[in-house]
Amino acid sequence: MNHPPHDPVPECVRGELERLITRWAALPYDQALACVRDAWELATSVAASDPTHRDTVPALEESCAATPAAVMQVITAVIYDHFAAHADEDARGQAASQICTQLSELRNGLPSSMLPLGQ
Repeated sequence: MNHPPHDPVPECVRGELERLITRWAALPYDQALACVRDAWELATSVAASDPTHRDTVPALEESCAATPAAVMQVITAVIYDHFAAHADEDARGQAASQICTQLSELRNGLPSSMLPLGQ
C-alpha cells in the first residue's frame, strides 16, 4: 500500500488497517457484502468522533460507496482525515488505541473464508 510522504496515521493504526484490508480482500463477495454494514458503521464511528469530520460519511442507505469494493477505501480515508486534523499527541494516542481496537474487532468478526484442507 502506498502511503503519503507525511502519513499522519500512527503505525499501530496503519498496521491494523492493513491487516483488515488484507483479510477483507480474501473474503468471497457474498461474505464481504454481508459485512458492509459493520464496516460502514466503523467508518461512521471514526468520523463521528471528530467534530470537523462528523458529517463526512453519509448514511449507508444514501451512499453509492457502500459496496464491498469501496468500503475499505472509505475507512482508510476517514482514518487518514481523522489523524491529519489533530496534532495533539495525547488525543492522537487515545484515538489510535480506540481505532486499533475497532479495526481489530471488525477483522476478528469477519467470517472465515478458509476452505477445508484438500479443497
